[in-house]
Amino acid sequence: MPRIVACLTCNVIEKVIDPPPDAPRVPAVLQWDDNGVIREHTIKDEATGLVALVPEFDPILEDLVGRHSHGLPDTRVIDNIKVWVCDQKTYDSMDATQFVKDQLQRATDELMQEVDYYKEAALQCYNKHGNPDLKKGCIDFLDESKIIGSKQVPPNARVYMCHVCPYMQTYVAIEMRWKEDLYKNPSKYMAKQRAAAARQRKQRRR
Repeated sequence: MPRIVACLTCNVIEKVIDPPPDAPRVPAVLQWDDNGVIREHTIKDEATGLVALVPEFDPILEDLVGRHSHGLPDTRVIDNIKVWVCDQKTYDSMDATQFVKDQLQRATDELMQEVDYYKEAALQCYNKHGNPDLKKGCIDFLDESKIIGSKQVPPNARVYMCHVCPYMQTYVAIEMRWKEDLYKNPSKYMAKQRAAAARQRKQRRR
């Protein structure tokens, strides 16, 4: 489901890409370093009272927390980063980001700046490569250098900058809709795309 994250240290609010939908779920356990002592807290679902389940791998959120830790102790980072989750219908029917932004500004009396870090970075890369299309392809498409967060997560749980790039969202997405592999085996199709990009890079080095 769509997520909005705010850092109360630098007063920035941004949308966060969802983790892979098929990522395995694990109990939501928050760990932090309290002056050399590792402590943890199990988060429960407010509606059911049961332990909440979260994706085992969430590279986007981990990367964002890393960017907004600001060298502060873990306890401060936990307090200063806030996450909101809403259902897709609500997200589509209103400007959820602006709503959260307004609420925070009233509560903190601080001006919040809305940014789209990953999309802006992807757009810079897209422009750098001359706005590639399917005919000429993109030499960095799903390349390891475009992985967001840890490279240690399983391949099917990785999130790439390419996922928010115009190349992926227009040309490749349109092609994928016409590919039978999209419905039968999307992982196999994406592996083909990575292999094709690798071949292009190899040819250009010659």
